[in-house]
Amino acid sequence: MRGKCKDDSYFAEKLKKSDADVVNFESLTEKAVAEKGESDRGAQWGFAILCTTYQNRFNLLYTAGNRDGDLKPCFEGLLKYYVKTWEPKQSYFDLIKVLSLAVLLDVKTENEQINALIGKIKESDFRDYMADFLIRAIDSTYESRHEEFRWKNTYQPLQDIAAIEEI
Repeated sequence: MRGKCKDDSYFAEKLKKSDADVVNFESLTEKAVAEKGESDRGAQWGFAILCTTYQNRFNLLYTAGNRDGDLKPCFEGLLKYYVKTWEPKQSYFDLIKVLSLAVLLDVKTENEQINALIGKIKESDFRDYMADFLIRAIDSTYESRHEEFRWKNTYQPLQDIAAIEEI
């Protein structure tokens, strides 16, 4: 459902600014990577800023009522930079959000970036029921099955809902 509080011109203006931000931050980040490599603190900050910029852009597109081909490329931009910055100790909520968007947009293992993220999750031995549940929706061959939530008090009720899906 489209957001009703703002009109088309509002979203057009915000998306135009978002386009400029993406171009600007990608240019600055590419420069930092070329000069100092991907692990450089400046490059990592650039990747993080680009994650936020693409996430905000996705939210704008979705709220504006956009359901055509713009959402998936925007998500792929978010995913590209999220993979470069994800670490197991980062925001659990962000990981669940990214995996949920991948499920929503029917991103499968043919996507190189989602494979890279799943690979990082496997390598880190990240243990969480909800992350495993979402990864299985993306990759039906994913075998890890953790029975516990990382944040049990907050997310445990979701296990009953997810269990219905697994039947």
